[in-house]
Amino acid sequence: MRTSARHRAREFALQGLYQRQLSGNAPDAIRAQISEATGFANVDGPYFDELWNGVTSEFDNLVALYEAGVGRGEDGVLTHGASRYGRVYLINEPLAHHPRERRGPAPYARSGWRLGLTATWGRAHTMRWLASDPEAYRREWRRLAVLELGRALSAAARRPWRASSWMQIAGVLAGAGKALARWETIPPEARSRKSYAGAA
Repeated sequence: MRTSARHRAREFALQGLYQRQLSGNAPDAIRAQISEATGFANVDGPYFDELWNGVTSEFDNLVALYEAGVGRGEDGVLTHGASRYGRVYLINEPLAHHPRERRGPAPYARSGWRLGLTATWGRAHTMRWLASDPEAYRREWRRLAVLELGRALSAAARRPWRASSWMQIAGVLAGAGKALARWETIPPEARSRKSYAGAA
């Protein structure tokens, strides 16, 4: 079976992402190395460039958002963006190694203020980036904000002595208020935390 030029372009783009993860080199340096690889002459060059530039330009932005713990939808945003260029595959062990030990703090809030804030303000961003219908997005976000408030109230009712339960309620209310007040400023595409801070 003959492999198409577009298929080869996707293979080389995946290889480049893997190389970037292992080496930490800049995308331009990796692009130069890949272009010298055997078989690269058989790829659809413009398609490869579109893939490579699209994936690498948003990668740092998504990493910055992930590390900031803005929301739990970074994987969804990344997958949604990647699916524009072809099929997305889930790679599990033994092909992919996912270390079990924790290094540093957890990337997501587990309780309290930050959990409430990410469940509302962070979720408003993630849903916006994935939405194809703005009205459905608003409706679903409102539904989720009410659900998060209900979860927070339920947690406080079960364990009223825990300060984190009350902080979670405050986080939900603050995040929902912030989302509603700044609804029009939520960017339509994922951007770096630095560039978003300038818009706030």
